[in-house]
Amino acid sequence: MSDDDWGDISQVPSKQRSPLLKFCGIGCVVMLALTMVGGFWIYREIQRSFDPEVQWAELDAFLPHDERPRGWRMEMGWHLGFEMYVLTWRGDVNDGDDEAAAVSELDGADGDVKMAAWIAARDIFGAFEGPSQGWTPAGGEDPITEIEIQGRTLRVSLTSGEDSSFSANWGGEDEEGLTVDEERPALAIDLTPAGAKTPIVLYWLHEDLALLAIEDVRAFLAPFHIGPDR
Repeated sequence: MSDDDWGDISQVPSKQRSPLLKFCGIGCVVMLALTMVGGFWIYREIQRSFDPEVQWAELDAFLPHDERPRGWRMEMGWHLGFEMYVLTWRGDVNDGDDEAAAVSELDGADGDVKMAAWIAARDIFGAFEGPSQGWTPAGGEDPITEIEIQGRTLRVSLTSGEDSSFSANWGGEDEEGLTVDEERPALAIDLTPAGAKTPIVLYWLHEDLALLAIEDVRAFLAPFHIGPDR
């Protein structure tokens, strides 16, 4: 069969691709690229959030400190919407001070953390929006709503209510030997510098805040720039 049998093929209309299909194809490529970039960014930020060295440096810019509080470990930093840093007490293993760790009951047999500190750039639980809920420290007789740290008077309050208590496995067991989560309030300490627009609040989580002494709080805050008498 010759080409003449087909006629003039130049007259055959070419098949045009729909502009909508082109748009959808380009859109899919763009979305895929954005997803890959976004996924990489999220992965990198998660890695940074759990990198102690990175988070200690960022905390220093947020709340300056001369050294890291002994016995405390940086677990993570939170930077979505507001700054927050989570530290857990692990005891001063460098000095082999096993007795201190045992007295504080920091880690149970199951490895659960018994004490932690959150340093946040927000009063997350509204601890200071109303009247302070007094805290009775170890060795004290009456609840207190203020504490003296480095020459500054700081407000303190217990968090209260379902939305401001912390549920954790504090080592309790039911009759069948199963672990039970129990609600515990946190001790909130207002670290906000005078005249600052951004609040800084320390939330102290403990198995039993009645066992926590004022000196424990002072020791934790000693490396940080809180008041004039450092």
